[in-house]
Amino acid sequence: MPEVSWEGKNIVIMNEVTITPPYKADNVKGQSDSKAFIHVRKMVEKHLKDIQSSAISTTNSNNGDSVAQHNNNISVSSNNSSNTTPH
Repeated sequence: MPEVSWEGKNIVIMNEVTITPPYKADNVKGQSDSKAFIHVRKMVEKHLKDIQSSAISTTNSNNGDSVAQHNNNISVSSNNSSNTTPH
């Protein structure tokens, strides 16, 4: 957006909407029935949703890798134990 600026820690959009820390949808300030306010609030909500989805998929992906690695270690351990012969 070309008309975005910072005023201290606040983000000001088109001199109509302000987003204050911690930059969540509830922190969007302005005339609540204006197009700018509605649009900015939706953008903030979508951004936060995308971040949550990304964090969840990263966590699930990492857990899947751990499970695969764990299963691989089990099969290696199983193979090693069957290859040993008593002396």
